[in-house]
Amino acid sequence: MMRKLAPLVTTLALLGCGGSRAAVTPAANVSPKTPRDVFIARARLSDPNALFQAVRQAAPSGFEPIPETRNLPFPGVPFKTVRAYTLHYADRLVPPDDCDVVAADGTLCPGVNAPGGELAPERVAELLALVRAAANPNPECGRSGRCPLLRCADGPHLSFVFFDSGSRPVAKLEVELDDCNWWEETPAAPGLYSRTMSPSQIAVIARLCREAGLLGCYWDDAPLVHELALVERDAGALAAAEREADEVAGLASRLRAIDFRRRSRDATPSERRTLCANTLVSHGWHSEGAGFRCDGDAGAWTVAPIEACVAAFPACDVPMSEIAAWQDGVLRPGGRCVPPVSQAIERCSWGIRPVSLDAR
Repeated sequence: MMRKLAPLVTTLALLGCGGSRAAVTPAANVSPKTPRDVFIARARLSDPNALFQAVRQAAPSGFEPIPETRNLPFPGVPFKTVRAYTLHYADRLVPPDDCDVVAADGTLCPGVNAPGGELAPERVAELLALVRAAANPNPECGRSGRCPLLRCADGPHLSFVFFDSGSRPVAKLEVELDDCNWWEETPAAPGLYSRTMSPSQIAVIARLCREAGLLGCYWDDAPLVHELALVERDAGALAAAEREADEVAGLASRLRAIDFRRRSRDATPSERRTLCANTLVSHGWHSEGAGFRCDGDAGAWTVAPIEACVAAFPACDVPMSEIAAWQDGVLRPGGRCVPPVSQAIERCSWGIRPVSLDAR
């Protein structure tokens, strides 16, 4: 349910999310136990009213951009508090820019979830010890002690921001654990071997996230991570099946409306889509990218996804009736599966391609 904007702004202002950032007691947060819990947490984090773009922030006086490096152990500068934030869960709702955590004026970026949660002093010490230890060989990463750096295209979904006594951001640690396990400290400290996280480091970060009162901190629960990956994979397959069902709806009537005596080059965009959907789903080949081979030397073909079929629809001077007659025999389970009567028909078919076509 969408929350009203004004009450949230008022509440966040009282919590000190703009200007001074007073310590807050986060709302009770139950750690996700099932994939459904994770999806619910992500939905809450995607609420546009849960972002700093819905909060009136005052730029901290005297803020200077965080340098890329400091020749001192991280963070390399005095600080007073550390707050944890989730981010990048509602990017589609935020104007596109290069703002990850801290904006150019020292405020929190629009896509950061508010209000975040402050770390207790002993947890700050634990976090610093974890980061600084990365300068030493890691026994969990093989004989060399150097973990391979696996940086994803996705941006970080968790960040720890260090503030000085004037509520100015002076350092940050960005973490990505939803798809890859890496962190990046700014300013970068000398001597760090790798920023890819080991299982023990992931466990500490996930616990700190939970203790800060943030949502969706499940990354150290290996069974849940595995189950979530399976559910997300199945969800992708389900979405594809739903799209396929939409294409099939009314397919027969749309096919009857096509004059197959016309050349394939004359097919309208809607007719091309209908023909491609028919090729993919109405003859039993329900998996995009599926391959099949005929007996003997009759050939081998792959079935194209609908969008790819439409994009590559042949503009040939061959009647669609001749092409459809051959494709019907090739694609129908138990059909003739015979070679085309000519290469023209083979090359002008829609939605299927012989595996060796480019080599001919």
